[in-house]
Amino acid sequence: MGLNSGALPLSAAINWVIKDGFGQFGGVIYATMVGQKFDSDPKHQRFWSSVWLQTATWLEMLTPLFPHLFVVIGSVANVGKNIAWLAMSATRASINKTFCRKENLGDVTAKSGSQSTAAGLIGTALGIVVGGTMDVSVYTLILGFVPISLA
Repeated sequence: MGLNSGALPLSAAINWVIKDGFGQFGGVIYATMVGQKFDSDPKHQRFWSSVWLQTATWLEMLTPLFPHLFVVIGSVANVGKNIAWLAMSATRASINKTFCRKENLGDVTAKSGSQSTAAGLIGTALGIVVGGTMDVSVYTLILGFVPISLA
C-alpha cells in the first residue's frame, strides 16, 4: 500500500495549519491573560515582546536540525512570534502617545511606521548581501543571527 500523489502535500499542509493554529491560539491566550498590562506598563511589555520575537526566531532556525520535531518546535516558535507581534502592536499606541506634542497621534504613528518599514528594507538588503557571502548551513545562520539580534 503506497502513498497517492496527494498524500505528501496534504500532510505538509496539515502540519503548517497545526503549527500556525497553535501560534494564533497562543497569542489569544496571552492577550487574555496580560491584556490589562499593555496600557499600565507598555515599556516593559514592549521589551519582553522583543525578547519573545528573538527567542521564537532562534527556535525557528533550529527546525532543520530536528525535522522530526518540526511541528512541535514550529508551533512553540509561532506562539512566541504571535505573542511578540501582539504585544508590540498593543503597546505601540501608548508609546507613540508619549512622543506627541499636541493631538497628533496619527502623524507620530505614521512616521513610526515609516521608520519601521525603512529599517526593515535596509535589514532585508543587508541580509541579502551578507547571506550571499556566507556558507548556507544552519550552523552559520545561527552564528550570524546571535550577534545581529543582540545589536
